[in-house]
Amino acid sequence: MIPAHGTRYVQRIISRLIIERTARMMNQRDMGALAGVRQCSISNIEAGKVSNPGLGTIAALAAAIGLRIIVVPDYLEQVSRLDRAEMAWVRRMAEDNVDASPVARSLVRKLKGDD
Repeated sequence: MIPAHGTRYVQRIISRLIIERTARMMNQRDMGALAGVRQCSISNIEAGKVSNPGLGTIAALAAAIGLRIIVVPDYLEQVSRLDRAEMAWVRRMAEDNVDASPVARSLVRKLKGDD
């Protein structure tokens, strides 16, 4: 689950996925087949009917059209201020094997106490 404050980023990513999918002349059904996501789910996500589609789903949709989602926290200087929900989200991101930048991986290590 993506924290509520992250939903504005999710909306921007979904908008970009729509642009990229249509630029590739790919329909939702074909994208879904490649991503392992039902067409009706993609339709609901694109229409904004799903408030939190999950990072794994978003990454699968991106991969279906040849893109990667790279997570880079924009609040690295505030690591010590992360609340429990945010830390749990970053840990799940890492556990879901979502591509992450070196900066995001560093944050995950720091949160896990490996640094």
